[in-house]
Parts: sequence; structure tokens; C-alpha cells
Amino acid sequence: QIAAEVPEATEIQDAAWKNLHSRLYRLYLLQFTVPWKQNAADSTNPFFFEIRNRLEGVWDTEVKKKYVDVFDNLPTVKEFPERARAIIQNHRSNVSHPLFSFLRDQADRDQLREYFRQESPFDLHFSDLLCHLMSGVYGPMRTEIASNFWDEVGRGVESRTHRNLRINMMKSLDISENAHLEQIDTYCWEQLALANSYFKLCLNRARLVEAVGALLATEMAVPGRMECQLLGWKRVGLRNEELSYVAEHTVVDVKHAEGWLNRVVMPLLQEHPRLMKDIFFGIVTRLDSAGLVCDRMLTHLQGKKN
Repeated sequence: QIAAEVPEATEIQDAAWKNLHSRLYRLYLLQFTVPWKQNAADSTNPFFFEIRNRLEGVWDTEVKKKYVDVFDNLPTVKEFPERARAIIQNHRSNVSHPLFSFLRDQADRDQLREYFRQESPFDLHFSDLLCHLMSGVYGPMRTEIASNFWDEVGRGVESRTHRNLRINMMKSLDISENAHLEQIDTYCWEQLALANSYFKLCLNRARLVEAVGALLATEMAVPGRMECQLLGWKRVGLRNEELSYVAEHTVVDVKHAEGWLNRVVMPLLQEHPRLMKDIFFGIVTRLDSAGLVCDRMLTHLQGKKN
């Protein structure tokens, strides 16, 4: 009886990762606060940076153990586009994961709602991250990132900003627009880890190249995954006007994927081939983080009643 009450190793690991990533997420949020908001804190306080660096160090140590062989067969610059597309399209986190057929064909409204809610920690901050990426980057790279940002902010139309489109859909689903700030412990740690992986790369200037690789993987993977969500939502009765956020991403990210590859990644590699390692590392770590999210979300959603 006593032995049965001892948590299994996986439960202990899950609790440890949830503890680490919920705290890291709160620290990263300091970078997006403004002084006229309640509970805003000085994000440049060395105390916060020290804690953040220590937590990132623990995380990085564990991550790097998994990738000791990842650099044994890097592509040449010429080979990179084909290799990148193949890795991203064939990765288990892409539409071939059973999660996406489940969302498309089987999930009920509550399950789709929970999936949409769980994605908020990253999605609601995407335009903020693009702002961070543009600092110090000029020429065609800056133009492409700015083009991506311009789409994110609705091409200058406030009501069409992707953040507002998402918040409107959240409201229609009775999801608090502040849940990602006030209900952090309700998110699966894998979702927080995925969001944190972007924050870690985009907010640390030394890891900008890894961020470029991670975002290439993102832009190439999103359209197909969003198409499955769109079909699922239509199946359970959501109207087209309620689905603007999802529908937008089935189209616009196709353009962003090609632009990111041809105007950001390839020019960078052609001028600095030594950056291949960091680009590649950003791609594979982002894909694997997304894979963990897919695994967790499928079991999490299936655990809810149909």
C-alpha cells in the first residue's frame, strides 16, 4: 500500500518540468509588460535575469543530451531547402500526427475549445517576438520579418490583427482573454515549454540564429495543421465569421514560409555558412518540442468526455 502511493518517475518528471516551465514563462512575461498595467515589474532587474539564466541552464543541459549526434550530417547550403522541407514535412509533429485527424474528424466542441485554449501562451505573443527579431537586422531580412509583422497587425487594420482575431474567437468560445496571464497553471507543461522555447531564443540575442530556424519550422508546418482545425470547427458548427483567425493562418503562412526560407534563412546561410549548425538546431528542437505537445494534447483531449 505504501509503495502504491509513491509517485512514478514520469509523474515526478512531469511535476518538475511543470514547475520549471511555469516559472520561466512568468519570467519571460516580464519582457512584455508595460508600466501602465497592473503588476508590471522591471524586466531588466538583474535578479530576474539571474533566475531566468539558471532555469534556462537546467533546461538547456537536458535538451542538449538528446542532440549529441544531430550535427553529424548537416546539409550544405545548396542542399538546405530540400532537406529542411523534408524534415519539417515528415516530422511526427506535422499533420501526420494522429492529433490532427482527431481534431478534424472526431473531437467535440469542448475538446476543440480546450486545444485552442492551450495554444494561447505562444500564439498571443507571436507579434511581440517578431518585434524582438527585427532589432539590428537590416536589408531583405528585415523587410521579410516586417512583412510578416505587417500581416500579424492586420495590415494596419486594428480589427484584423491576428491577436484580435484570436481574442475574438476566444470570446466566442467563452475563454478568458487573460487566461494565459492569470491561469498559467492550467496549461500542460509541454505547451508552456513550446512557448518558452520561442521566448528563450528570441529574447536572447546570442540565440537569434536558432530563432530563425525555429520560425522557419513554424511557418512551414502551420498551414496544414490549421486546416485540420478549421475542418473540425466547421464540423461542430462554428460559423465562418467565428473562424477568421484559423482560416487566415491556412493561407497567409504559406506565403510566410517561402518568404522566410528565401529572404531570411538562405541569404543568411549564403553569407555565413557557419550558421548552418544553429539554424538546424533551431529547426529540430522546435519540431521535437511541438511533437511533445502533440503527444500530450492527444491524450489530454481524449481524456475529456466525448
